[in-house]
Amino acid sequence: MASLSSSIVTFLFTYIEGSTRLWEEYPEGMKEALARHDALLREAIPFALRLRPRPRRS
Repeated sequence: MASLSSSIVTFLFTYIEGSTRLWEEYPEGMKEALARHDALLREAIPFALRLRPRPRRS
């Protein structure tokens, strides 16, 4: 059996409250909000962890 990596893995989950309703009512606004959300995380995570997260796949 192959040995397991000893690296630390961290998962970060975020939630936009009421997002299902917001997507239904304001799809264009939510596209912008999600883009802003992702941009904030792309800035904050490397600063906090000194890492570069992988880009989101479309």
